[in-house]
Amino acid sequence: MSKKYKQIMENVVVTEAMEQRILKNIAAETAPKARMIAFPHWKNYAAIAACLILVLAGALLLPKTSRAPGGKQDSGVMLVSPLSGDLGSAEALAAQVGFSVSDISTLPFEPSSAAYQTVTGNIAQITYYSGEAEAALFRKAQGSEDISGNYETYADQLNLTVGNIHVTLQGSEGSYVLATWTDASFAYSLHLAEGCSSDLWEEMISAIR
Repeated sequence: MSKKYKQIMENVVVTEAMEQRILKNIAAETAPKARMIAFPHWKNYAAIAACLILVLAGALLLPKTSRAPGGKQDSGVMLVSPLSGDLGSAEALAAQVGFSVSDISTLPFEPSSAAYQTVTGNIAQITYYSGEAEAALFRKAQGSEDISGNYETYADQLNLTVGNIHVTLQGSEGSYVLATWTDASFAYSLHLAEGCSSDLWEEMISAIR
């Protein structure tokens, strides 16, 4: 160091207060600074986490369902089939519903088998099969409402009179697949997988009692 610098430093007087300030400033400058981490979207993350917790809790609290014979499961709701089991014969079917039911003897095909069931306990239903395929579906019930359960819209409709019975045929291009009619006490419906002419329908309906 130069002689002049030494003379200046010898004349500098540092008080106790000045020493304390200097040491304090040095400590502040040399101390490690804490790192601050920003969470700009913490509110969004918290909302997502809350939703996930609610979903998991709901899944745990939902009632368990099981699949049972004669029913099917849909969206957690047990749907029970309105059909009974096969009763084996028209006589057994008639005894179940409380009115007369007979097989159809004039179908336009030779049935390979048939199933005799009730629908909701008060509709008699006979399903005729050709091989494994359902070929005809006959229903009978007390009353005058449409019991066919068929809600399709057909291109052609024909009103047919068989004896003193008024029959509605539905199909397309002169080939009819659905017939509905009533008499004094009962409602009837007959659906065929393959359409028939009105003449064949008249023959079939004439034989149904």
